[in-house]
Amino acid sequence: MADLEAVLADVSYLMAMEKSKSTPAARASKKISLPEPSIRSVMQKYLEERGELTFDKIFNQKIGFLLFKDYCMNEIDEAVPQLKFYEEIKEYEKLDSEEERLSRSRQIYDTYIMKELLSCSHPFSKKAVDHVQTHLAKKQVPPSLFQPYIEEICDSLRGKIFQKFMESDKFTRFCQWKNVELNIHLTMNDFSVHRIIGRGGFGEVYGCRKADTGKMYAMKCLDKKRIKMKQGETLALNERIMLSLVSTGDCPFIVCMTYAFHTPDKLCFILDLMNGGDLHYHLSQHGVFSEKEMRFYATEIILGLEHMHNRFVVYRDLKPANILLDEHGHLVDSDQELYKNFPLVISERWQQEVAETVYDAVNADTDKIEARKRAKNKQLGHEEDYALGKDCIMHGYMLKLGNPFLTQWQRRYFYLFPNRLEWRGEGESRQNLLTMEQIVSVEETQIKDKKCILLRIKGGKQFVLQCESDPEFVQWKKELTETFTEAQRLLRRAPKFLNKSRSTVVELSKPPLSHRNSNGL
Repeated sequence: MADLEAVLADVSYLMAMEKSKSTPAARASKKISLPEPSIRSVMQKYLEERGELTFDKIFNQKIGFLLFKDYCMNEIDEAVPQLKFYEEIKEYEKLDSEEERLSRSRQIYDTYIMKELLSCSHPFSKKAVDHVQTHLAKKQVPPSLFQPYIEEICDSLRGKIFQKFMESDKFTRFCQWKNVELNIHLTMNDFSVHRIIGRGGFGEVYGCRKADTGKMYAMKCLDKKRIKMKQGETLALNERIMLSLVSTGDCPFIVCMTYAFHTPDKLCFILDLMNGGDLHYHLSQHGVFSEKEMRFYATEIILGLEHMHNRFVVYRDLKPANILLDEHGHLVDSDQELYKNFPLVISERWQQEVAETVYDAVNADTDKIEARKRAKNKQLGHEEDYALGKDCIMHGYMLKLGNPFLTQWQRRYFYLFPNRLEWRGEGESRQNLLTMEQIVSVEETQIKDKKCILLRIKGGKQFVLQCESDPEFVQWKKELTETFTEAQRLLRRAPKFLNKSRSTVVELSKPPLSHRNSNGL
């Protein structure tokens, strides 16, 4: 029976491997859904405050570059040929052999430099031209050969073209993708877990397939009980920290981590899947390597170690069993349990995964959904029109605890102004209103394990809001708190005179059920 189970596990794993090589739509069993375009108002503030909306930040992200390129190719009036030149240079920089670089560099020079020099239309500096010509004359082709051109291309794009991009629908789509990225909460349900492909001191490694992109990974699961029994908490934490650190940048000779999450019983690391076995296995099966093979493997090991050392990480457990081979026979260093450094959160691997798999399909589906919604409701997608020309701080969808018993979440579109909070439901023309004067405090609370914003209202009443993503919650709470604080400061400074207290908003008669006492009050 055990043999049959092993055979079935192998078949399931091989089928998953084959499925991961098919089209994105076929391999994804769970779809990525982008939020509505109105998310732009909140995400623009959220990203701007964190310095994420500069040209360099957006252009150097995979999804940011793809959307910027799409805008330049399809929406802008003027031609932007330097983008194609930029892509050719980036492809050149990835080449490994000097022969390939020499051939490609001459092609790039003839197509993008010499051709324009002959027609007297070369828009780049003489210094950049001289730099490339001098190196090509000496047949010197380092990866950084075209670096002066990279800098000048970026300088030409970061001005008017980038500002127009920031005002376009493509930037709105960038905000939608960033909202998805910053709201990732992985569980076991996001993966199809297959057979065990390795074991370690604290757990096992499984082959798995990510449900929304169909990409195959190795899932390293550490048992929390085993970690506690062996007092390995520090090692487990250090492994997460170091994996996130060495996974930055582009190095094919390191087993990189894309995700990390935990369940009640396990700590899970989602790593690159290596199907070629380890060096210890190949040594035991094939005996001594030839000098040519050894030179090849040693080179890749050194490049992997260099990648770590550049990040001030020392690898203390280098041995054949920790050197894995991918399906093409290339080496990668693995098992970074003994690293010691500080954490670093990155997004480039997720963006790369999405770009390689479902990016085009998700964009196409989202465009169709938004077009259908607009056809049904002419007002949809124009919520921001109400805020135009006004002193609106931020606007977007939130869930409001409503109905007579305050037990049902109602989705409403909110507008935050310096002195009030307005909202309305879909299809409603009437605006509901809550003034800052009516609010006593802005607090954070939890209802059924969901973070919520609690506005305490004069008279002991409460107004509870829930956001649909983590960035929205952070930004709405911050803006509401700052607006309320500033309004209170202005009210204290204003001349004291009798004001008739304004009537409070409807549906604030009782606090939520979770906050009432035993008498229902």
